Amino acid sequence: MNALKKWREAQDLSIPAAAARARVGRATWWRWESGDRPIGIDKLSGIAGLTGIPASELRPDLAKKLLGVAA
Repeated sequence: MNALKKWREAQDLSIPAAAARARVGRATWWRWESGDRPIGIDKLSGIAGLTGIPASELRPDLAKKLLGVAA
């Protein structure tokens, strides 16, 4: 299961509520959660801070490319 979905369900939030907390549209959150679209680099830090999920877990492709962290 996607880490964002796990976080949202643990917080007992609906997709619209999670999106509101993240200050993004519902469709954007759904696309992130479903894996249809990766979290943009401009939002990554904020989403990591909101959820407590490490940026390297949310976007392992960026972590590997930008930070040299193993994916």
